[in-house]
Amino acid sequence: MRACLAVGAAVLFPFVVLAAIVVPNVLVCIDCGNQAWTAKTDLVGLGAALEDFAEVHDGSFPDALRQLVVPDANGERFLNQGEVPLDPWGRPFLYAPAADRRGFRLGSLGADGLPGGEGEDADLDLHELTAGIRARRAAAIPRVEPTVHPTPPTPLPPPDWRLDRDAPLPVRRPPGERR
Repeated sequence: MRACLAVGAAVLFPFVVLAAIVVPNVLVCIDCGNQAWTAKTDLVGLGAALEDFAEVHDGSFPDALRQLVVPDANGERFLNQGEVPLDPWGRPFLYAPAADRRGFRLGSLGADGLPGGEGEDADLDLHELTAGIRARRAAAIPRVEPTVHPTPPTPLPPPDWRLDRDAPLPVRRPPGERR
């Protein structure tokens, strides 16, 4: 019995060592890729909170994101958090309401915190993200026009519409051939 356990341990040991080395490195890579994804989902969530705010305030967006976490005159908060969330890299999201407060821009400067960049350093803009989502949805879902029937469709005959079940079925003949 001890010999079987020793052989089993000797066989499993290299796999355990390999897993101990590989798994942490894979998790670090997965975490790096998730920061941009987290930033995008946070932007969409903040955008939804801004839209909710505007809906309640006659179409006007707030002057600052801080107004989403502070109760308004009705006691309503639009983000259920104590503070406005930061982007995954620890910086505030960029928010700029339009001059007439009827629109806004919302974004993040990416991992490097500088304008421009590629990959993880690329700037994220809610308007560009949602435009891409809307375009993909429009391409994936074809528009179907309703069909208008000038007359109601003919109802199907009842299941026992043929009384003579043994009668031969009519034979379809090629055009021009006579009986």
